[in-house]
Amino acid sequence: MQLNLFEIPVNKNAVRRFQIIDSLLRRQPLSFTELYDQLNAVLAADKLLTVSRSMLEKDLAFMRKPKPQGLGAPIGLERDPASYPKAKYKLIGKN
Repeated sequence: MQLNLFEIPVNKNAVRRFQIIDSLLRRQPLSFTELYDQLNAVLAADKLLTVSRSMLEKDLAFMRKPKPQGLGAPIGLERDPASYPKAKYKLIGKN
């Protein structure tokens, strides 16, 4: 089953943030601060507005919410660092 982010009622900046967060978490486990810093570095490089810590928290909460209210991403935040417990999880495309 392939996830189509464009069917989710969010703006295009949120979709881009979800894609970046997904990419960062698939690479390696990151602390919240590392995730925040790297997300903002990528957004700045893409000439997009950077996000606040509270926006990142809201994005992660939305990504973790079960479908169809969220994306159902298995992001482990109970412990530091944040990561996908399922190593092969992919937000976009086939899992």
